[in-house]
Amino acid sequence: MSLASSTSSFLSAPLERRRRVPDALRQRIEISCDRCKKRKRKCTRPDEDEACVACSQAGAACISTLPRKRRNLPSRSKRYATLDAIVRKLYPDEEVDTVEGLAGIAERLGIEVAELVGAHGQTSGESIEPWSPSAQNPASFENPELPPEGYLVPAPRGGHHYVGPASLVYFAKCVRHLVAKSNTLKKPSYDEAGLRRYLQAAEFTAYKVSHTIEANIQGHPATFAAGHEQALSVTSPADLRSETSPNGTASRDIRLPERAISDALVNAFFDRVHPNFPVLHKGAFLVSYKQSLAYIDHTTDPGDACTVYMVLTLGAQALEGVLGQSQALQQTYLSIVIREGLGRLVLTSNLANVQALLLLSLYQHNAGERNTAWILIGQAIRAAVASGLHRDGENCDLNPFERNIRRVVWWTLHTFEQTVSLALGRPSFSDVINVNAKIPETLFETGIGLPAGYLQHYVSLSHFMVKIKKINAILSVHYQEPRQLVERYAGVIAIHAEIINWKKSLPDSLSLGQSFETPIHRRLVLLLLIWADYLESVLCRPYLLARVHQDLEQSVQSSEIGEVAGLSVSAAHASVTKLLILAEYGLLESSVWLDFYCAQHAIMVVSLHFLGQPCSTEWDDTRESIASLISVSQTMRLAPTYRITMNVALQLSCIAGIGPEIPVSLGTEPPHRSDVSLKPNLSQSHLLSGIDMDSFSQLEQIFGPVPHPVDQSEPAMYGDLYNLGYMDETSNPWDFFDIGSFTGDTLQTLPESDPAAEVTHGYEGQ
Repeated sequence: MSLASSTSSFLSAPLERRRRVPDALRQRIEISCDRCKKRKRKCTRPDEDEACVACSQAGAACISTLPRKRRNLPSRSKRYATLDAIVRKLYPDEEVDTVEGLAGIAERLGIEVAELVGAHGQTSGESIEPWSPSAQNPASFENPELPPEGYLVPAPRGGHHYVGPASLVYFAKCVRHLVAKSNTLKKPSYDEAGLRRYLQAAEFTAYKVSHTIEANIQGHPATFAAGHEQALSVTSPADLRSETSPNGTASRDIRLPERAISDALVNAFFDRVHPNFPVLHKGAFLVSYKQSLAYIDHTTDPGDACTVYMVLTLGAQALEGVLGQSQALQQTYLSIVIREGLGRLVLTSNLANVQALLLLSLYQHNAGERNTAWILIGQAIRAAVASGLHRDGENCDLNPFERNIRRVVWWTLHTFEQTVSLALGRPSFSDVINVNAKIPETLFETGIGLPAGYLQHYVSLSHFMVKIKKINAILSVHYQEPRQLVERYAGVIAIHAEIINWKKSLPDSLSLGQSFETPIHRRLVLLLLIWADYLESVLCRPYLLARVHQDLEQSVQSSEIGEVAGLSVSAAHASVTKLLILAEYGLLESSVWLDFYCAQHAIMVVSLHFLGQPCSTEWDDTRESIASLISVSQTMRLAPTYRITMNVALQLSCIAGIGPEIPVSLGTEPPHRSDVSLKPNLSQSHLLSGIDMDSFSQLEQIFGPVPHPVDQSEPAMYGDLYNLGYMDETSNPWDFFDIGSFTGDTLQTLPESDPAAEVTHGYEGQ
């Protein structure tokens, strides 16, 4: 018989004939060790208390910690499967996977079960355990249920962006629903205060969800460099080609700015960016930078060259409003990196490439392109793992400097990715299981300008982000179901206690109330504590949503929800207090780091509290702190990402009645031209009737004056960020707060919709 025919005969034989062990003798092994389960082999042991044969031969520890594998439902009767599902649904917090657990439930219900259970605890029926996705205890945070599905938001340039239920975008969606339920915005108002509140909220109503992820700002260097628009009278990358160098992007030399400007950009980078994002060693970088003189030679490694360009670009971003050619410089060198260097960065992996990708992702994040930043971070993680940065180089002959700079880059990448992942509600990819990279040595850490022990505690704080993101995703979608939140109260309080213990574990050098060696030391310590407050507030945020929902519904509130909601507001207040200290010392960063992530979130949390309890006096000092923080923000130049999110937070604060007062004239004086570079869109002129144009010069300048064109006609990059949202309905149809349209003498509101339908409607066309 041929091999083919014998194989065919074997495959066509009935299943019973092919089994090596007769059905009568087949039995399931009671206990299998973890090692045998992973290798999918039979676990044979002489005695249940002895090690199995395989582990004994391998000299490995024989332990059993993994859960017993479940059989599929098709192997059970439909009746048993149905009964099992009913029991699990009725008793989600009970142990229903063992006979003892079921017997306990039956005993409490007064059901006699003695005749159903045998001497060895086995039922008289089948003993196969059914598979069910709800088998895990839904109240468990050690192994919580899978997070709910996120949402696909249509992107400005086509396609979709995914945002998870733990994201700030989903939080804003929930807030919108609560504002729509608020009676405050449903009562027609014709007085000055009512009109002022509406106008202050109008900008928020005009923003699209996708603009908070991918701003696509016309005229911004990031938009131009990505090839989405033409150059706007700035130096073209082609103009920087050396006259003596050969043609072609792969072989030409790139001219740097004149030395005084170049030095200013490098100094700005190491003064403003590097302390927050230490992916470079200043001394090592300056050595190579000074050797480059006027040109980046075409033989320079692409990673090293792109790192220099990104240092110049981020330095120019930090000097916006100070350096006249900042926009032109950003556009020039960012274009070189994206159009000519990026393809080479992503195809090879080394330390310099990872550093360049990280700097590029930070710039894109600041520039409103958070989705692009997310993609670049993912590429940086892949390149870092491919280069072994997640390992400590135990098998390589690395000198102490190389080993420590690799550690710094890896952990900076890890913490940045965790932060962005939490904000977008997306999974993290830097949590690879075989990381053994250590924290840099203290001498090296202080040598790059960080306080001793800072990075260790920052990394340990980032570990909370994974837990918080997972739990927040589960709880946020259930904020209208108090029972779901009450069931998970203990788990949330446990994680909150871990954060409090983390704060208590900080050494004196990383605590308030002590003298700081340098301003940077003061800033980093305050920022570390601010991030802890931020995470604490995010953790408890779903309970605040639930409490405000109950406030608006005037329903009975549980003490657990009120307690945890108060923790969220308290943490937000604590972060605002520290942010004001940073501002007092001139250390609050508005352009090149994420300070205003925390500011925006704190303002929204406190505003949400007052939306539900407008007459509350418990947090009056918080109300004053929020007003102070907003006033400080209005004097600063915010990068696009933080400008967009702060505009959102400001409008919510105004709707909640805790925002700054902006005078609005209702007189009939003829409008006159005000000295601003942006004007409201008059295509909706019915919105503007009876309003003095002078008021718009104040209303549209929410965070400082729009920059006037300088030198080479600086693009009006903030047009869609400053205006109050008077846009064509066809181009921007989404009313964020569902507060309706203002038609001169009537304020119409949309009917309330159910949250599930609102998700689909809310993101439509965004």
